[in-house]
Amino acid sequence: MKRSLRGSKPGGGAQKTETNEERAARIAQNMDADTLNTIQDTINQYGGKSQSELLRELKNYKNAGHMNDGALDSVAQRLMPMLTPEQQRRLFDVMGQLKK
Repeated sequence: MKRSLRGSKPGGGAQKTETNEERAARIAQNMDADTLNTIQDTINQYGGKSQSELLRELKNYKNAGHMNDGALDSVAQRLMPMLTPEQQRRLFDVMGQLKK
């Protein structure tokens, strides 16, 4: 079967893979100002805490009934595409500790 080059993209048609930073910037552009402010406030609130402090806060939040395993899974699924493989591994570790 003969192939045609008509309609082909220049450069062999290879697509550039979007980086995590580019994806995050694209997502942020589509958010409203209130959501971005809420995210920034959360970053400011927890930015200086250690990993153990953050885990303790998350456990307290879960134990208070503010989230369940289904909510944790939902958040993880939304975060996964924006994380590096190392960050994904750490997320799974934290999820495992929270579900104990």
